[in-house]
Amino acid sequence: EGLRAVGFLGQRGPAQEVKCRSCDSQHWDEIITLPPGKDGKPRHYIPCPENLRERVPEYRLNRYGLDLEGTARLLHGLMLFRGEPREIVPGQVWVLGRLSLAGKFRDVILAHGLTWRNRAEIVSRCPQFTQPARPIVLVTGLLPQQGTLQPETPTIPLSQLIMVEDGQVQWDRDLLEQAVGVTSHAPEPRQIKPILLQPQTQWDNLFLRVGDRHLTIFEGHYRH
Repeated sequence: EGLRAVGFLGQRGPAQEVKCRSCDSQHWDEIITLPPGKDGKPRHYIPCPENLRERVPEYRLNRYGLDLEGTARLLHGLMLFRGEPREIVPGQVWVLGRLSLAGKFRDVILAHGLTWRNRAEIVSRCPQFTQPARPIVLVTGLLPQQGTLQPETPTIPLSQLIMVEDGQVQWDRDLLEQAVGVTSHAPEPRQIKPILLQPQTQWDNLFLRVGDRHLTIFEGHYRH
């Protein structure tokens, strides 16, 4: 219910068959719909070998599936991409835009069906998959088999990147940065070499000259 509320899932057509809940055989059967009763509502049931038939409540006919467009637009607003999301392969591939990671922009693709038999066709229809600068690929299910995408293409299951808690959607930026081998942390400061002075050096006689790239320390009288 939480995934549907935030936009990841959309309603599909009514179910054609359901699993029996009134016996131990756990069989699936096709739903049979009878004309409306006295209450004016249609009646649904499935045949059951043990109990003849089982009533199917209306809510069990509801089916939900991944709403790829809703997911793409949700991620675009959540992760602050540059550019508008674009559907490249209908119902299967969206280019979400460019994402800044450690000061560099990377294309991010949302893909559905990269484990299917026609995965090679899906990849061939999206030129962003084969561009020299490897995109980041977010997949809706399992990771694709080796060879489906170019070597060293960062590929992350959406289930690992996204979390829904108390109706709020969050994403793991650290995980994404680890996958692409970058970090947003500031680099370690450069080590400063100590200045060695002679034991007889008097501090009153030291002067500091600041240049564009260097600091110069000299001993003597002040000179303009």
